[in-house]
Amino acid sequence: MDEWIVKLTGETTDKQFLVDIFKTGGVRVEKREDGYYLVARDFADLTEASLVKKRAENIVEVLNGLAKVKEENQRPVRVGNIFKLTEGRRRSAYIFPESIELRARVFPPTVTLVDGKEEPDVGDPGSQALVKQAEQDSVLAQVLKLIGGEHTWVSLYKVYELIREDAGGNIDAVDAKGWAKKADLRSFHDTANWHETPHGRHAKQTTKPKVENGL
Repeated sequence: MDEWIVKLTGETTDKQFLVDIFKTGGVRVEKREDGYYLVARDFADLTEASLVKKRAENIVEVLNGLAKVKEENQRPVRVGNIFKLTEGRRRSAYIFPESIELRARVFPPTVTLVDGKEEPDVGDPGSQALVKQAEQDSVLAQVLKLIGGEHTWVSLYKVYELIREDAGGNIDAVDAKGWAKKADLRSFHDTANWHETPHGRHAKQTTKPKVENGL
């Protein structure tokens, strides 16, 4: 059976972090001899590289968001070239532009022992479950994609709006669910909308927040 794999571009530390999280399940990131690759069950029914690329970009945006939640220094990875492996392991390449940026990060090794034996590392089951959930939950998918991208007052305000509406339409509902404190949400709302906030949402004069937040 033919297999589609998608090469990931970006910094090695960021790609390796995804490998450590997504080792099993329907979406995996694997380190191979010539780089880091995204492997997904969803690719199996696709017949064209352009369709694989589009689906991969959607998946990677979600992975970037989950990785950012777990590690604030994580930067987004991107979809690079698409490869098709045939049953005879012949490899066909579909070339797309790649970019390279270098940065260093050190990951401490982790080993889990059960009765003196090393347990196989399966990555982060919680994050793997959220990837699957995001396939059915459009709000979760949007939030993760925004978190995985550039953080600005505009982008983070969209996250705020999505979470608020999903909770019930107001910050009291968010507070009641224990997702965030009402005072923090009010402070974020007022800071994002204050006209003197650098790169904030408004140019027209607005009321200064009682407590200012930072990005």
